[in-house]
Formats: sequence, structure tokens, C-alpha cells
Amino acid sequence: MPTLNVKAFAELLNLPAIQQQKVLYSQKYPKDEPQIFRIPFYSKSLSAISKYYRNSNQSSIINSAINEINTTVEPKPKRENNVRVLRCFLGSKQAKRSLNVISNKKFSISINSVDIRLSFDISSTEKGKGKYIFYNWRNIPIDTVVARRTVEIAGYVLEKAKAGIDVSQIELVDLAVGKTYRSPRIKPSTVNLILNNINIIDAIWKTI
Repeated sequence: MPTLNVKAFAELLNLPAIQQQKVLYSQKYPKDEPQIFRIPFYSKSLSAISKYYRNSNQSSIINSAINEINTTVEPKPKRENNVRVLRCFLGSKQAKRSLNVISNKKFSISINSVDIRLSFDISSTEKGKGKYIFYNWRNIPIDTVVARRTVEIAGYVLEKAKAGIDVSQIELVDLAVGKTYRSPRIKPSTVNLILNNINIIDAIWKTI
């Protein structure tokens, strides 16, 4: 059965068939996917950011993580990209937020033959309201359309999963440029794109 995460689904929408095939291949065979595009590649960064928020925004936590990564993490691209992410984070508005980090939950819905999975990088509360955050870990800015669709597709999954989380509580933080994407609602055009691409995904999945 085709299984995609929300970020991959957002990237896939409206891509030419050959590029859709590449995205689906990375989801079907995740071990073959270039590590630099996978969240585990940035696990050190995510762990440090989560610890930073859990400990009242102590910058020493990020600096200590950078030092540890510089001395222990291999290969070189993994080391350099994790350091890049943490330096971007520490210099951004995100470092000034007071987030109360809570446990992440995983969500999944099935549409015909396709499963769409959702897990946030950080789940939290801020000023008493839930905030659910994705990060763009890459060293280039995320496409604006892809970013907004990621938020809306996540909202759609949560709505169908009856999770009690509104799309307005979701954020995609682009650390590469310090920009945050939100959406007040799930556009009907986004829902149509999701539903119209289900059969295409299933057909491509069977050929790879």
C-alpha cells in the first residue's frame, strides 16, 4: 500500500510524473533516499532544539550541542548541516519563543489505497494554545506553495483523524530564511489536489 508522509505529499502535488516517481521512490525505499533530506539526519539538531525549549531557552544548550556535533558526528556533511541548522535557529526569532514542549503523537489516514502519515517535529503549547511545528532543515528555502500545502495537508489529516487540532495551530518554520508559514483554513483547492492525486500515486507506486 502506498504510504507517504505529509511533507512528501505536499512536494509531490503538481510535479511532473517523472519527479513524482522520485518522491514516491524515496517513500517506498527510504533507506535509498539521500540522508541529507531525511529527518533522522537532523536528529541531533531536533534533540537540541527540544532540550533548549524544555530548559527555559538556555543558549548554552545549543552551543554545547554544536560543540558536541563538531567533535563527534560523522560524516562531514551531517556534521556541517546540523551545525548550520543550530546556528540558524539560535540567530532566529524562534529562539526567543517560550514553547512548552509536549509529547509528539503520530497520525495517519487512509484515502482509498493510500496512507498519509503525520508526525510533527515539535508539539508544544505557547501561551496556553497548542502549537505544532514542522522545520525546513534544508539549506535552501522551501517553496512557498509547498510550505503552505504542507500546513494544509497536515490540517486535513488531523481533521479526518478527529485529532482536535485546528490547521491554524500548525506552523512550518523555514530555518534557512527565518520565515514561518501558517494557514487559517484548508483551501478546497488543496483538498481537491489531494483527492485527485490519490489514483495517480497508486498507479506510480505499483511501477517502482
